[in-house]
Amino acid sequence: MDTRSCVALVMGGCLAMLSPWAVAKSPKLTDEQVIRLVSSLEQRPRDPAAPVVRSALIDWEGKRTDIVDLLCPAVLAPIPSDDLPNSGELLVQFVFGSAAAQLAHPEQKGQLQANQLAGMRSMLKAYQSLLALDTGARIPRLDELSAKEADGSLAAYLVPVVEAGCKEG
Repeated sequence: MDTRSCVALVMGGCLAMLSPWAVAKSPKLTDEQVIRLVSSLEQRPRDPAAPVVRSALIDWEGKRTDIVDLLCPAVLAPIPSDDLPNSGELLVQFVFGSAAAQLAHPEQKGQLQANQLAGMRSMLKAYQSLLALDTGARIPRLDELSAKEADGSLAAYLVPVVEAGCKEG
């Protein structure tokens, strides 16, 4: 294989890997694109394109009236905080995860427990990806919640937290 063929093959592979990011620049995101972008942010929260993707998703979220994301301090604590690493990224990942779940499972729209759980799971996936890049970015509460997700007890754990700490309206 000559040098040009190798470069073309490598460039093609790079473009294929970046394709989820490229759709963030499109004027109107489809539901499927949003779901893919949210998943990409979970897996690669520090990708160079991630800030642009987050901005596009925030814009998209602001224009959707059929997606409802409630931020419950009791569920999210200790986020948001200026003293915690990646707090802003993790907070918006929670919102994006909840929104993506409502798109993937429209029957769950308006179901507070399901949407809080989906947001938390998305945030924890992004947290684990961030930890893989920087083990010094640990947040003890998110470590506890990650352990609950790993042992299958996160959903049950969140039920009373959501009931007591999330007030709609």
